[in-house]
Amino acid sequence: MKLLPGVQQIRLLIGLLIWGGAILWLLNSAAARSGGLQRVGGLCRDLSAWLTGNEITLPAKSELPLILAPGDPVFRRQPDGKLLQIGQVLGNGTQGLLPVWTTACSLRLDATAGQELLRQGVQLEYHQTPGSLQWVGETLLSPQIRERIGAILAEEWQKNGPAVEQQLEPLMRESVGLVLRSVETELPAVMENHRARFSELSELYQGEVIRRRLVPLVREEILPIVEEEVRPEAMELARELWDRVSLWSFTWRYLYDLSPLPERHAVRQEFERFLAREIRPALEARTENVVVVMERILQRVSRNQRIREEIRREIQTAVNDDRLQQIVLSVLRQSIVQNQTLQTELRSYFTRADVQSELSLVARRIEPMMRRIGDEVFGNREAGVTAEFARVMRVQILLKDRRWLVLSASGGNSASVSSAQDPDVLNIVRAAAQEQFPLSLMPAADSPLLPTAVP
Repeated sequence: MKLLPGVQQIRLLIGLLIWGGAILWLLNSAAARSGGLQRVGGLCRDLSAWLTGNEITLPAKSELPLILAPGDPVFRRQPDGKLLQIGQVLGNGTQGLLPVWTTACSLRLDATAGQELLRQGVQLEYHQTPGSLQWVGETLLSPQIRERIGAILAEEWQKNGPAVEQQLEPLMRESVGLVLRSVETELPAVMENHRARFSELSELYQGEVIRRRLVPLVREEILPIVEEEVRPEAMELARELWDRVSLWSFTWRYLYDLSPLPERHAVRQEFERFLAREIRPALEARTENVVVVMERILQRVSRNQRIREEIRREIQTAVNDDRLQQIVLSVLRQSIVQNQTLQTELRSYFTRADVQSELSLVARRIEPMMRRIGDEVFGNREAGVTAEFARVMRVQILLKDRRWLVLSASGGNSASVSSAQDPDVLNIVRAAAQEQFPLSLMPAADSPLLPTAVP
C-alpha cells in the first residue's frame, strides 16, 4: 500500500520528535548526574571531536631500541603533575599487534593537545613497568599496607601470641635439635670433601693477605706497642733474676763438665734448679702484672685506627670473596639441603600424630590473622580487590599497563624535542625516574556495576 506524501511527512516529524525527546532526556540525565550543563557541553565537544576525527599522526624515534606495541598509551603531563591520555602508539614498524624491539614508531595524538605542545617543544619519555618479583612485592606491600599489616600483627599477637608461643616452643626446640644433630653428623664428611678447596684458598690468603698486609702491619704497628708495654716489666724481671743468679755456681759446673770426670751434666742440673727455684717463682709472683700489661696491649691495639681499618678491610674482602662464598654455599648445600638423613627425619617428625595435632591448633589460632592480612593485600568479596592487587593482575595476567609514553613540554629546548636529522620527528628518551602506570580505580562503593545495597 502506497502512503500519501502528507502521511510520510507526519511520520518523519513524529520520529524526529521522539528522537529529539530522547536526546534531551539523556542530556538532562547526564547534566543531573555530572553536576551541570558545563560538563555535558565538554562531553559533547569531545564527542564531536572524536566523530570528526580531530587527530594528528606523528613519527617518533629513539636512539636505543625500545619495546613498543600498537595501542600503548601516550599521556600528557598536566601542571598539577597528573597524566591525561591524549593518544596512543599507532604502529611500531610491523604489521602485527605484538610488542617488538624498535627504534621508530608512529603516534596518533589529539590534535588540540598535540599541536599546543608541539608549538612549545616537547619530548617523549618512555616508561616501562618492571614486572619483576621485586616490583610485585613492592606494589602489593605498599607502605600503607605494611603499616596496616603491622597493626594487625600487633593486635592479633596480643590476643593469641602467648598461647601460640607456648604450643610452638617444644616443637621448635625438638625440630631444631634434630636439625643440629643431623648436620653435625654430616658435616665432618662434607668438610673432608672440601679440604682441598679450603687448603688452596688458605694458601692464597697466606700469600695475598698475611705476607703482604698483616706481617707489615704487625711489624709496624703491633710490635712497637708490645715492646713499649713489655719492656719495663721485662727489665725489672731481668734485674731481679740477675741478682739471684750465681756466676760462680755456673762457672765451676761448666769447668767440671769439661773435666775428664765421669758425670758431665752439672750445668744442666744447675739450670733446672735455677729455673724451678728462682725463675718460676719470680714469674708466678708477677702474674698479675703480666695480665695488666696484656690488657693494656690489647686496648692500645684495638684503639689503633690503622689496625682497625686493615682488619675491617680484610674481613670485608673475605666476606665478598666469590671463592669463599662458593665453598661455604657448597658446604651448606651438601650438609643441609642435600642431607637425605635430615629430610627423612624431619618428614617423620612432622607427620607424627601429636605434632600434627599441635600444628592444627596453632593454625586455627592464627587463621583469623592470616585472613585479615589477605584482605588487606588482595581484597575481599564485600570491598572488591585492592588497587595494588588490581595493578599487579593487569600487568601480570592481562598484560596491560606495561609501557607508556609521556608527552611533556621541554621548556623550548629544541635539541631535546626532535632528532638532528629531522626536526619533525619526536625524540623518545628513557625516563630518568621509575613511575607507576597512571591507573585510577573507582572505589567499589561508587562503582555503577555494583548494586546500591549488597544483599
